[in-house]
Amino acid sequence: MQYEIRNRWTGAVQFAAVIDCAPSAPDSVKRGLAVKWALRNDADLCDANLRGANLRGADLCDANLRGANLRGADLCDADLLCMGNMREVRTMQIDKWPIGYTASDLQIGCQRHAIDKWRKWNSEAGLKWVAQMDSDALSWADRNLALVLQIIDANPATTT
Repeated sequence: MQYEIRNRWTGAVQFAAVIDCAPSAPDSVKRGLAVKWALRNDADLCDANLRGANLRGADLCDANLRGANLRGADLCDADLLCMGNMREVRTMQIDKWPIGYTASDLQIGCQRHAIDKWRKWNSEAGLKWVAQMDSDALSWADRNLALVLQIIDANPATTT
């Protein structure tokens, strides 16, 4: 079936995705499948109305979500290394690794964990955990992780 994604500001059709889904499926499922179609087909997601989309586990790497409406979207286990919309998904780059975060999760490079877990990085167990990630992870964390957490505290992502 064909499913249209509209611009959140104008209501104009931004793209029409061809998705494999029952017509009776919830709109959140259809919208999530349309986003996944868009990512595979280089469709423009900037300013798209993605409200309530089921993006659980979606690979959003390199997606441009700037201005997109993600209110109510399920971003659980989604790859956050994209151009976030700077509300529900915020992004930055510090030195070697891209960083993406939501209200609850922080992804640095390929490591995505709860923000609360990252806050414990400087404990004995946390230092061992970070050291196992990459040969440069511990020195990077020592220089940058406290700053990243301060940025998150000062600029929290909006809960979906």
